[in-house]
Amino acid sequence: MKLLLLILIGLQSTRIYSMDIKSVLKNIKKAGKDIATELEDSSYYKEDIEKMSSGMQAMGVSKKDAEEIASKAVRTSFSEDVIERQKEILNGLMERGRTYEEALMIMGNIGRETGNYDPSRLQQDGRGMTEEQWFSPGIARGTGLIQWDDRRYTTEVMKKNQPKRKGLKNFAEDRGKSWDDMQTQLDFLDYEIKGPEKKAWEKSLKGNNIVEKTREFAKHFERAGTVTTKYGYPEERVHEELIDRPAEALAVSIQHGPYIVPKKLPKNTPKIAIDENNQFLKAVRNRIKNEA
Repeated sequence: MKLLLLILIGLQSTRIYSMDIKSVLKNIKKAGKDIATELEDSSYYKEDIEKMSSGMQAMGVSKKDAEEIASKAVRTSFSEDVIERQKEILNGLMERGRTYEEALMIMGNIGRETGNYDPSRLQQDGRGMTEEQWFSPGIARGTGLIQWDDRRYTTEVMKKNQPKRKGLKNFAEDRGKSWDDMQTQLDFLDYEIKGPEKKAWEKSLKGNNIVEKTREFAKHFERAGTVTTKYGYPEERVHEELIDRPAEALAVSIQHGPYIVPKKLPKNTPKIAIDENNQFLKAVRNRIKNEA
């Protein structure tokens, strides 16, 4: 028990990276397979995390955020069905005029809102309600990819000096489609971006990099409670949301395309952030593919 406690304390120290990993694993072999695996994973991911972190720092992300986001992103793995939905969403967003970076910032939020990129996702699994009860005005529960609430999924809302806006359910019914159809939700998202949510979309684009834009989308377009509310949530909960959404966006990037870096890097950009042959991404992508 004492040995296990000492090992757990040692795991918390970054000095573990400077030790001989083989001798460490040999010494703790009797303490448990899970601990040995954790040490192996830490060693395996260390260089990957440093590369992604350095790349984000070159884009102006703070060192603390960059390290935390990179740590989460490179450890993210997805099942085969989730990967297929990701591909459909990524391609669908870009076919509708979004840039690769814009598509990623949206997907980072979709991933955090749904957990599995499923367009039929209902907040709290629908709370046992029938579809008729769920779509009753005033329920205000999250629905679909963006977790639209009742103001954005059911009724036509008339605002002063603004045209009518359709909710997701109305939008789908007018097309003879179900509200949980993937392509219909992507069309509805495009309708909001170009119409009633145009200003919110424009605010989302004001970030200087993929991390900031992902956060801005959460604040202005998603209007996620833990991100937009100053009071009522523990500070660590807000911080977690602001870290997890960009991490999700970067994890999708690792899965399906090149890592986002600016065209012109600052002079002091660490060399580790520049990987012309993209070996870092190939290694991480292959690892995730094997784990899926």
